[in-house]
Amino acid sequence: MIAFGLLLVTSLAVSSLSAISIEPGMSMTFAGAMVACGFAELIDQNQRTLVAALRFGGMATMLLGFLLQLL
Repeated sequence: MIAFGLLLVTSLAVSSLSAISIEPGMSMTFAGAMVACGFAELIDQNQRTLVAALRFGGMATMLLGFLLQLL
């Protein structure tokens, strides 16, 4: 989770501080990976529906980011 967070912050900082533009699909992919891999592990496993929703939502965000990169 920390690695994806650092990649997300770095990609946002690079695009805001320089003339280089990072594709939004890459940032979206990093954010989705953070949600799917990291936040779902931090929540208590007794709340199975919330954990499943976070994992599927993160995976959907990652797929949408991949699709944006391809376009």
